[in-house]
Amino acid sequence: IFFRKRWQKNIVVPTSVHIYQMDQDIMFDADLRKLIFGKEEIQILPQTAILLKHFLEAPDYILKDEEIKKIFWSDKSHNAISRLRRVFENVPSIEIQRYENIGYQLQIRRNK
Repeated sequence: IFFRKRWQKNIVVPTSVHIYQMDQDIMFDADLRKLIFGKEEIQILPQTAILLKHFLEAPDYILKDEEIKKIFWSDKSHNAISRLRRVFENVPSIEIQRYENIGYQLQIRRNK
């Protein structure tokens, strides 16, 4: 049994600091690698979560092919895009589209 001294304080540590509100009922927790869609939580693979975080932090949600290759240090960026597209199969307001033959864009149609 452990006894706690009276002078000790409870310290609250945040469990997540990278939460992105993608739409009214869609959030992405980058630290926990979860897409929260309404009441549903979808666990995302580590590489897929990294790619999604980069999209969300990119201007206009656009990543060029070279940028995606740098993220993964590989020419297998097409596989990462395919995995991310599968995550959004059941989320009608979000998709990944080819952007002007130079990269990809995360498209979010926001509900009002």
